[in-house]
Amino acid sequence: MTDALALPAAGGEPANLVPRVEGLIDLLGRLAVVLGEEIESIRARQVDRLQPLLERKEALTASTQREMGALGAHGPVGARLEPALRDRLGEALARFRTTVEENARALGIARTAREKLIHAIGDAVRRHRRPVTQYASDGKLARHATTRRDEGVSIALDQKV
Repeated sequence: MTDALALPAAGGEPANLVPRVEGLIDLLGRLAVVLGEEIESIRARQVDRLQPLLERKEALTASTQREMGALGAHGPVGARLEPALRDRLGEALARFRTTVEENARALGIARTAREKLIHAIGDAVRRHRRPVTQYASDGKLARHATTRRDEGVSIALDQKV
């Protein structure tokens, strides 16, 4: 697909409006498939599959945005399309919107679960910390009054948690 619309035809419409709309419908479908795969990977806890999906999602999103911007540059598209193509575009947009909403929910759930896990690890580390020791005035080790359990804990986790 090209980034620029062809010169307007005699009626003022871009000459390649129909192919561009069909291309947009295809892009929306491909992007919805990637989002669906991402949802399934999250649900199956297959985080190793997410990075390649993210790269595909970003590329398809950029292409979709370019196509939508190019189509919208000449005003609203819907009124200029044949009814059958307009219906296909509307259905594709509705399916895409539903998939995006489901993807956002899955990502939110995964983010919440990750945050809870990190907080649980931090709480466990905090509970098992040894009390602060220091030297007393007589030179012997003395326990400090606090156990540092109220302080924050710095932890580093790799992606294999």
